[in-house]
Amino acid sequence: IDLGTDEEKFTVPYVDAITGDYTFTYVQRVYDGDTQIGYLGIDMSLISLGEMIENIDKEINGEIAEVLVFTDYEEDPNLAFYSKDTYQEYYMKSLDESLAIDTDKGFADNGIYQLAHNFEDEDVVYIELFGTKYLATYTNLDQYGWQVVILVDNTRILPMEFVFIIVLVIIGILIYLTSLLLNKRIRRIIAPIHTILESLEEIKNGNYSIQVNLIENNEIKEIGDSINLMSKEIDRQVKLVYETFAFDALTGLKNISAAKLDINKNVLSGNKKSAICVFQVENIKNINIIKGQIVGDNLLKAIALELKTILNNSEYIYANGHDEFIYIMTNVASLEMVENNVSKILAYFKEPLTVKSIKLEVNFFIGISIYPTDGNVLDDLVKKADTALYKARQSATKRYLFYNENIAREISYKAQISEQLSKTIENNELYLKYQPLIDNKNELYGFEALVRWKSPILGEISPSDFITNAEENYMIVPIGNWVLREACKMQVRLKEQFNKEFTMSVNISSIQLMQYDFVDTVKSIIKESDISSEYLTLELTESVFLDSTVLIDEKIKDLKELGIRFSLDDFGTGYASLTYLRQIAFDNIKIDKSFIDGIFGTENDHKIVGTIVNLVHNLEMVVIAEGVETKKQYEYLKQIGTDIFQGFMISEPITEEAIKAFITMFYKISKSRRMDVLASKYV
Repeated sequence: IDLGTDEEKFTVPYVDAITGDYTFTYVQRVYDGDTQIGYLGIDMSLISLGEMIENIDKEINGEIAEVLVFTDYEEDPNLAFYSKDTYQEYYMKSLDESLAIDTDKGFADNGIYQLAHNFEDEDVVYIELFGTKYLATYTNLDQYGWQVVILVDNTRILPMEFVFIIVLVIIGILIYLTSLLLNKRIRRIIAPIHTILESLEEIKNGNYSIQVNLIENNEIKEIGDSINLMSKEIDRQVKLVYETFAFDALTGLKNISAAKLDINKNVLSGNKKSAICVFQVENIKNINIIKGQIVGDNLLKAIALELKTILNNSEYIYANGHDEFIYIMTNVASLEMVENNVSKILAYFKEPLTVKSIKLEVNFFIGISIYPTDGNVLDDLVKKADTALYKARQSATKRYLFYNENIAREISYKAQISEQLSKTIENNELYLKYQPLIDNKNELYGFEALVRWKSPILGEISPSDFITNAEENYMIVPIGNWVLREACKMQVRLKEQFNKEFTMSVNISSIQLMQYDFVDTVKSIIKESDISSEYLTLELTESVFLDSTVLIDEKIKDLKELGIRFSLDDFGTGYASLTYLRQIAFDNIKIDKSFIDGIFGTENDHKIVGTIVNLVHNLEMVVIAEGVETKKQYEYLKQIGTDIFQGFMISEPITEEAIKAFITMFYKISKSRRMDVLASKYV
């Protein structure tokens, strides 16, 4: 309904879709103060209007006055009410339909049709209706779109003044009662609406305990009840969200992110020093893989409880992600005080924790920053503590480190590396070196491709610096694919030049392998380079399997069906090597350099290497020893059955041109003397 500029409006009668009765609607604008907030509509049936008029007629005397009400009188008048029951067949009939009824009754010249046509003539007229003469008055109620006709029997001897009094009284009472009824209903409806609006304003402002109390049992009360249910549910959800945000679901500790404002306000203020210590549990992923997620989760719970015990239930112990905890040490007098506390914590955890009847060793890496020396707000201090933690993880000896400017400079260098990495392939800054592998029959088995980077800005950059960086920002995917493509092309060039097939080994990052299109990428490179897939070996480290062993196993199977071989690199350095040997069908196992270095250092390392060789052979896999640097190491490894050797004794990683020279030289040496010549640093 378009009100236009009107404040209220009545509709023309229509058939209600639910009741089937003729109904009209009263619509009024609704305000909150001076602001319009909506519209209010009230439906009233024509039957109830007729009953109201009939009651008025009876009060006056139905024998004297007859009342007719037409609606939509300007367009097509319809008789909405006639006080004589005899003529109710005219109810809501159009003029044409009324004329038809008049004609049937024999009143074509003085029926309802003729009465309606006198609307525009005079206000008071003498008329004949259905054979009876009347004094008639017409009154237009423009507000409603109604025409009210009052008929007085002309045969009655009544003063004219009394007739008009009757007319005015009837019209006045009709208008008054209709307005009174509508206004009463409006007030009854608007009052609870204001209550509802006030309640919604309270809810908007965060008062979810508000209750809308309405007495009447109608649709608006149902709305009020729904609002009560809604506010109650919002209150429950808000509390649940707060608890989820404020407390770590696993350990029950407060989340550092939720406590940030409180810490900045109440701890990191004033001149008293505080130490922000970020603890990271070492190898929690490996524990999850070997012992199961439940054991790993229970270990983190146990660590949280132990930390609370050690630190006397300090209120400043927080959870910070899955495997990290933060302890804020307040009122720090000196760095020695911080070191003593951290050392006590590390010493406490030297004894294994028992979880689900399993004894598990707990080791931490800890990064520490100091307020206000290293910063004034929590985010900055945690970031710097994380920086120190990252450096501690790289250290072979340090379990904890304080943040300092040297670490900051190193991190800044790593940031520069990150920035330049994106340009390496486009600017042809990457190149490959190749390290030879010799088998136990003194034949050249193949080469391992190793990527190098010479930046025009940063110079020659160590692989240990940029590979980790590339993995962190996912540049390892395009770089790794470039390495694989170039290494495959190199294998084909060597085959064409020397008429021999050499195995080309390429390291694959876990991030590469987890790409959904990795298998298709490898297939595409094999086709593009024309390499024989059985001479391609992909080397994986244990870190590859920390995310999804099942998914990776499927990809390995798909690639092995092409003839590609797989090698497990750095075997023995992790916690789950044997687990992977059971799950993945590797072709080669590479014994880590750390074991080769220690062969003659300790009896245990001596025995471990021999045990690994026997184990791998029993699994029908090939043993590769990497990091062979002396002839003594080579001879012992060959004696215990090692299949393939790699290391500086044979050759350091060298360029393509140097590799071609190496191959030429290698085949000029008699087979029996090759390893002696290589060991003598001839090359």
